[in-house]
Amino acid sequence: MVKMKNLENAFNTNADLQPGFFLQAARTCTGLSRGLLARKMGIPAERLANYENCIEKIPPRIMLQIFLFGLDFYRRASTEY
Repeated sequence: MVKMKNLENAFNTNADLQPGFFLQAARTCTGLSRGLLARKMGIPAERLANYENCIEKIPPRIMLQIFLFGLDFYRRASTEY
């Protein structure tokens, strides 16, 4: 609940949010851990953390995966095992 409130405050107070912020917000909202999402996307968890913290630019391949399938796709896929 606290994480969601922090995300809401960030949305309301900062108009210049980076793509990594939205990636982290979407992951948090879907309830995915960073490790699970990274594994499902085929990238190291450290790289996903770098994307979320805007240390590395999110490559078009990853952006396209998110745009086409959404993070919920990865959450549903994680329950099939």
